[in-house]
Amino acid sequence: MRWRGWQLHALAALPALVLLAVHAARYYPFIADDALISLRYADRLLDGDGLTWTEGERVEGYSNLLWVLACAALGGLGFDLIDAARLLGVLGVATAIGCVVGWERERGQVGWIGGGIAGAAVAGTGCVAVWTIGGLEQPAVMGLLALGLVGARRLVRGEAGPWAAGLPLALLCWTRPDGALLVAAVAAAVWLAAGPTCASLRSAILLGLPGLAAVVAQLGFRLLYYGDWVSNTARAKLALTDERLATGWTYVSVGVRWMWPIAIAAALAPVVARERRRELVLIGLPLGVWLGYTIFIGGDIFPARRHLGPAVVLCGFAIATTASAALVRRRSALFAVAAGLSAVVVQTYLTWRDPHNRRAIRERWEWDGEVIGRLLARGFAAERPLVAADPAGCIPYFSRLPSLDLLGLNDRYLATHPPASFGRGFLGHELGDGPYVLRRAPDVVVLCTPRGSAEGCFRSGRELLELPAFRRDYALVTFEGRAPRTVRSRLWVRRGGRIGVRAWAERVELPGFLLAAHTGVATLDDAGRMGVELAAGAGARWRPPEAAAIAPGWRVEVEATGAVAVAVTAPGVLTVRTTSAAHLRRVVVHRP
Repeated sequence: MRWRGWQLHALAALPALVLLAVHAARYYPFIADDALISLRYADRLLDGDGLTWTEGERVEGYSNLLWVLACAALGGLGFDLIDAARLLGVLGVATAIGCVVGWERERGQVGWIGGGIAGAAVAGTGCVAVWTIGGLEQPAVMGLLALGLVGARRLVRGEAGPWAAGLPLALLCWTRPDGALLVAAVAAAVWLAAGPTCASLRSAILLGLPGLAAVVAQLGFRLLYYGDWVSNTARAKLALTDERLATGWTYVSVGVRWMWPIAIAAALAPVVARERRRELVLIGLPLGVWLGYTIFIGGDIFPARRHLGPAVVLCGFAIATTASAALVRRRSALFAVAAGLSAVVVQTYLTWRDPHNRRAIRERWEWDGEVIGRLLARGFAAERPLVAADPAGCIPYFSRLPSLDLLGLNDRYLATHPPASFGRGFLGHELGDGPYVLRRAPDVVVLCTPRGSAEGCFRSGRELLELPAFRRDYALVTFEGRAPRTVRSRLWVRRGGRIGVRAWAERVELPGFLLAAHTGVATLDDAGRMGVELAAGAGARWRPPEAAAIAPGWRVEVEATGAVAVAVTAPGVLTVRTTSAAHLRRVVVHRP
């Protein structure tokens, strides 16, 4: 039986894809909170609200335009958006692995064996496995970079025109703004690999033109739609400081130490395959540029060092080159196979042990945001309160309510008013302004994580809690969501806001859930109505400042399920007692 090229390709890639599936399943259902920010944009786009994060100002709080649009396209076809992001992740990584596996295909059997080993090495890394299902755009970056590199080699060999590399690299520029850096690096590598001549310079320029056009087109869109030259995420994250460079160096150097098997295998390419100068230049120049850039930006904060994904794919091409060159030499072939397979096994073991990757197994708080977000969405659907949140992905995405990003990724004012210490703190979490947030008068404030906090974790929250006006106007209420599982959260609620106390001359209406600042928990009843759940025999004295005018003798109307009695026992004081379990939704006190 004569195997066709695509059949050999599929067979060689199969072990790597199986390893990827097993490996990625270990981290499921990890989803990054920033992925849910991107999906919030996609969701609102599908709803006809444009590429926006919330009502009001337009802010570019994403750095992955093509990813957002692709997720929205799948969402328009009926896919759940999180499933859409995961599907795109699988396709992107599978594309990258397929390109690595087929890199040495013209060498026949040894090329397929070497490519298969290299593909498995890529699949054995944490930054690839975790981000296959993590929801952000790194898989698309890896896949488009791999396609671009394959096209660039064909260009250098005279087998294809510049568009074979230029088009996927142009899409890379829309996938991440820093994709333009990789386009420039690949174009420079083409010029050097083909020999620095006028003809090769022309090829390099033609390769880069689609990328340049993509960058200019997106810049024009940004200026017209958002009225800004740079994205809000760039303002919120980029800073050139010693601290950021030190963080970036640690990010890369520690990552390399945990991936030393593939780092060594890739580093052997100039020794084992020194006659392959053109391929080594095509791989090495973008690799060096990307690692330097990652150091410059300080890496990032997510599990599994996602910014090393493109570097791992480039190392995969180098490993395929190394392995096939070694396999050609008959005396070293068996040793090369054994060494390559050993590197894959050791790399996979190290990946499973790496604490940075294990964070993706433990980090599930984004799914707490699903519970609390859906609770707020259902309980306050009519009022549509403004929700200010540190977790600016999960809470806004699942609640679909008007939102305020306390960390500034999706808020122009915060991004354009950084603190003096910006660039020396926790990447992406340095912005904040308590007085500004208070002026915005959010109805609900979610500090730290979806489970909330009585204390602030970041600048906006810490400054808010120091303001007497915030302490006066907000109450810390315990909420409990029960679908799809039970999660409790302590949220700050504005007593007099859209969902708070409402006072008229003849009556005062008090939402029952505010009592959960003193006793019980705020939750939904069977009909989806928000209120406070009280145990049998519960009692509390309730002194809402907004109801200071009420006095004994005022008539009390109670909307509740169960036996609950409410009376005005002193000026501005309500006494609540239950004789059975009850769900108190609302208290209306009428002037006599």
